[in-house]
Amino acid sequence: MFTQRIFDREEQSRYEIYLQAHDHGQSSLSNTLNFSLVILDENDNAPKFDKEFYSANISENLPLQTMILHFQAIDIDEENTPNSQVEYQFANETNQNVFSLDSKTGELILIGPLDREHISFYEFDVIAFDHGQPKSLSSTVHCTIYLVDVNDNLPVFDQSEYVFDIPETWSHQTPIGHVHATDADEFYGDLYYTLITPETADFDQWPFDLTINGTLYLKTTSVGTYLSHFCHCILIESILLFSH
Repeated sequence: MFTQRIFDREEQSRYEIYLQAHDHGQSSLSNTLNFSLVILDENDNAPKFDKEFYSANISENLPLQTMILHFQAIDIDEENTPNSQVEYQFANETNQNVFSLDSKTGELILIGPLDREHISFYEFDVIAFDHGQPKSLSSTVHCTIYLVDVNDNLPVFDQSEYVFDIPETWSHQTPIGHVHATDADEFYGDLYYTLITPETADFDQWPFDLTINGTLYLKTTSVGTYLSHFCHCILIESILLFSH
């Protein structure tokens, strides 16, 4: 008995064969033999990931030891043998101080702090390989981790102190000067400004006001006792900055 084609154990792993032997007598006699033909497995299939690529959006303040993703690859070679035993590893050592990959389960764990203002996303490849002999087979998948911005940065003024000089005849509604600050957060960087009057001052009598864009101006036609020959406005103590 010989084969007529190449077998594929993953398509069919067992054949039931029936043989008959008979003679050429005047009244032919015969006997039958039944047996099973089992196709032994060879490591001819690489592990295959259940996705073409992996991605996740995570908060930049995600707690350490949080599971981010679960990589899963299936090897269709014979179950419970080295040919189908799958393990996982990073394709290179990049980002291994931030993420940990369980070689048995394929779980991706956060082990290092994140800062979206420093790195906004991570890209890396993961390899799934079997333990087949004489040669291990493997496949690779790409993964991208995007960091979602958290409002974790205070706005910072361009200057530690703003000083503006104006004459006492300065026209009202005319800009005196402009203050500016920046916020490193991506989605919380739109800023607006408000002016806080001194505690001892009457807001209705206070001659200055500030636009939400940071422009200081004189809101009354007369500055009264608040201005002498020149007015010095130090805003670092009188301006609060908010983000929205």
